[in-house]
Amino acid sequence: CARRGPVVASAAGHPGVGRNRVVVRAWSRRSGVFYGMNVVSWSLSGEATFYALFPLTIWVFTRCGARTRLALTAVSLGGAFLFMRHSPDLAFSLPFARFPEFLVGVALAMAMRDGWRSRVPIWAASVAVLLAAVLSQHVTPPRPNLVLVLPFALLISSLAAADVAGRPGWLTHRWLVVAGEVSFAFYLVHEMVVINLRGQLALPAAGEAALMFLVAAGLACALHWGIVRP
Repeated sequence: CARRGPVVASAAGHPGVGRNRVVVRAWSRRSGVFYGMNVVSWSLSGEATFYALFPLTIWVFTRCGARTRLALTAVSLGGAFLFMRHSPDLAFSLPFARFPEFLVGVALAMAMRDGWRSRVPIWAASVAVLLAAVLSQHVTPPRPNLVLVLPFALLISSLAAADVAGRPGWLTHRWLVVAGEVSFAFYLVHEMVVINLRGQLALPAAGEAALMFLVAAGLACALHWGIVRP
């Protein structure tokens, strides 16, 4: 969509409309369906699948020890890596190919519930994420997701450990918390704003980017407080 100029968020005759309604668009192998309409909302299909499988995941993980949970998660990540290597186009949006990333979060949460705490300083975990982000630029998609998942897991667990220990940091500032709450709505609207406004404004690139950011932020706030919260 981004290469074809301005688009609208929905169209009655679009092949992805029906699958969007039931949040299964990412199961389609047609790029016009799983990337059609609002491109970024393909990920909702994955999240819906993860939530549907969550009760089964917890049922299995609660019957395993910590080491078994870690082994199951590691094996699933390895399988996802091999699948992404041989079928990158299929693996990028297919929910089952992304499920191991969800398992990492579940395993971390259960480990923290059982008393485990990350001893890695937040600054060190942040450096690891930055280095992984640079490295991921040299890895064929969609494998950068697996390059980033473990450093991000390390950072999230370090931040969570600080929260549990009652060590407030700058991320607990009220406005940053609000920004975090609105961030998913921002994710959902930002690409539609970029696609429809890019090149349509008589502004320098920096000014155009700033205006698109403000428009997307305004729409995200309206979506968050007008629909999500109610």
